[in-house]
Amino acid sequence: YEIAETLTGHTSSITVVLFSPDGEYLASGSESGVVLVTATESWETVKTLVNVSPVTALLWDPTFPVTLVCGFASGATLTVHIVATLSNLPSKQDRSEHGVWADTFDGPIHCISINDLGHILAIGHGREVTLLDQRTLSYWENNRTMPSPPEFTEGLPAPCPRVLHFMKDGRLVVAYMDHGIVCWDVASMSVLWNIVPRSCSLGWSAISPGEKHIVVSNLFDGLDFYSIANCTLSHSVPCPINQQSNALVPVLYSSDGSAVIVGGTSGSVRVLDSRSCETLQVLSHDGQL
Repeated sequence: YEIAETLTGHTSSITVVLFSPDGEYLASGSESGVVLVTATESWETVKTLVNVSPVTALLWDPTFPVTLVCGFASGATLTVHIVATLSNLPSKQDRSEHGVWADTFDGPIHCISINDLGHILAIGHGREVTLLDQRTLSYWENNRTMPSPPEFTEGLPAPCPRVLHFMKDGRLVVAYMDHGIVCWDVASMSVLWNIVPRSCSLGWSAISPGEKHIVVSNLFDGLDFYSIANCTLSHSVPCPINQQSNALVPVLYSSDGSAVIVGGTSGSVRVLDSRSCETLQVLSHDGQL
């Protein structure tokens, strides 16, 4: 990996970064509540959304092209259609009134995922997961709250949904902080399988492209790889010595599943071989991640 461009539009800490499915846009959100949408061909900002609350989650809607769903620490969610083209760039001060507020939920928005088979939006907020049905570009209905996950260990805090993954067949996998990983049937709201993690302090997680493994960055000592077929721990990878504990470290698979990319608190990103877990490359960064 080599540096392609350095973007300098944000003036506060960046909380989330996400490429559109076609790779033509890059959305980024910050602690100051600003969402910037950048065209990757020219690296020009084509949309600026301003909110008073920190940006906590972003999702590109696969059903409607160039449509972004934003979640905020206030519990608000905003659906925005990015109508800009590279030949007709809008004002860089497009504000949130150009979007549609889907709803406001109790507690901050932690995570958002969408099932493109059934057009179901899942929103993790506070201590709950809410499902909504998408009818049109800007119309969501039939809000329903998922039940609490099964209790694995007594004495832990109430589960908090940290990451949501819709699988290809429509099942929803929820990684709960201070709890575990649960796969739900969204139609019956029943548990299909669950993983009791090695460390209940879960950070971010990612499912491999073939949906055979899930990797979790815990808040304790590194990465844990689990087999989805039998819900067991495959292996663990320790974090660097200078990694801070209790840090929500992002992790994801490469598009072909051959590598795992994991952030850190020491100013670098590691690229690991997904099979051997050997470090392939360290991407340096001037600052903390």
